[in-house]
Amino acid sequence: LLTIREEALQFAKRRRNKHTGALDMSEPFEGNNQLLLNYCFGHRNSSIILFPYSSTVHFINHKRDNPNAKIFWSTNPLFKRDWLKESALEVNEHRRAGLMFDIIATRDILAGEEV
Repeated sequence: LLTIREEALQFAKRRRNKHTGALDMSEPFEGNNQLLLNYCFGHRNSSIILFPYSSTVHFINHKRDNPNAKIFWSTNPLFKRDWLKESALEVNEHRRAGLMFDIIATRDILAGEEV
């Protein structure tokens, strides 16, 4: 999982200086979120979001009714469990991946069924 500050995925519309044509970076407008945000995991009380970058993530379709899998923090030895005790700022300062989750089936998954 990559840690990303949520505000980094927001588009900000900015005005151009009438004389120079340069973007005015001092006053951003309210913008829209990037589509990438739809594929991230987060919590409303945290400014950090998690972006999974495994090849298997592309086969998950966030099924709300009758789900067949759950997400748990990983049991992999490379998982940095101690990061869960850090502040969002400290986690973001690591500048490398260390948080991982596992997707575990909660029932049999039928052939052709989405996870």
